[in-house]
Amino acid sequence: MFMVFLPQVDLLDCQCEVVRVSPCAGSVGEFYDVAVKFIVLDDEDRHKIIRYVQVIINGGPN
Repeated sequence: MFMVFLPQVDLLDCQCEVVRVSPCAGSVGEFYDVAVKFIVLDDEDRHKIIRYVQVIINGGPN
């Protein structure tokens, strides 16, 4: 299994560590299984962190 550990980032005073797991076969930079470890205080921050992670995975806003 291939794993990439991204550095911790501060997002809205929350610690978020993104762990990318299992790249798609034959694809460059695409992952089909992504795990995220984070410590948050409420659901609103959690939602924003998930959106931030999606930006990382998708390579930024279009």
